[in-house]
Amino acid sequence: MERLITINDAVTEIDWIFDYATILTGSIFAVVLALLIGFAIKYRERPGHKAHYTRGDSPAAVRMSIALALLVFFGVDISLAYFDHHAFLELYSDPPSQDEATVVDVFAKQFEWNFAQAGSDGEMGTDDDIFSINTLTVPTGKPVLVRMRSLDVLHSFFIPYTRGKQDVLPGMTTAFWFDPDKTTAQARAELGDPEFEYEIACAELCGLGHTTMRGTMTVLTPEEFAAWQAEESANAANFDMPEIWWDWSLDPADYAEEGE
Repeated sequence: MERLITINDAVTEIDWIFDYATILTGSIFAVVLALLIGFAIKYRERPGHKAHYTRGDSPAAVRMSIALALLVFFGVDISLAYFDHHAFLELYSDPPSQDEATVVDVFAKQFEWNFAQAGSDGEMGTDDDIFSINTLTVPTGKPVLVRMRSLDVLHSFFIPYTRGKQDVLPGMTTAFWFDPDKTTAQARAELGDPEFEYEIACAELCGLGHTTMRGTMTVLTPEEFAAWQAEESANAANFDMPEIWWDWSLDPADYAEEGE
């Protein structure tokens, strides 16, 4: 099965952790399975052999159980926790500031993603703000900071190509960020698929229409994004604002207050 492409090289560390966990646990499974089969064959019932009954609490058995438990704990659990923590610190421990990022507000509802971005003036909450439903457009060259809230139930904002996702909660603003280094055009060229789009999905069961809660993300170069932003800002007045936005504040001061 072909692995999904990544939106930047940094997130390949997450792929490495999955590979490491699969190989490590798969190897242990193979050893345990081989021992089970071997013991089943060696100690099977056959003429001339008498069964040996034991409760398994002899000092040797206890020592062996403790040794194996420590081996699994330090060899598997601790090592996976270490690499997972290291990847988390590398990718998600240092959120970008709003000044250095492309800021996107997401308002989730059954079963759609509503997006809001600053227009050409670079300020949220002004007349040229860009709104869209199930389609997100971002540039390369700087991180994307996604601020999210839900109207109704628990959702999960998931872009598989970032290898990350974030729960979206009613009445609470959560955040997610990533660095897009690969434009949609570059991804299409790499895959040889002219129709490819970065997919956005809901990763939390949120109702009967959960599987339809999908969107797409287009990644552009900074120059292409500036041109797109100018065009969308000019047409901002033509957007039919959904009624759901009554519960969503676009005042940056509110976000600063919530984040304290």
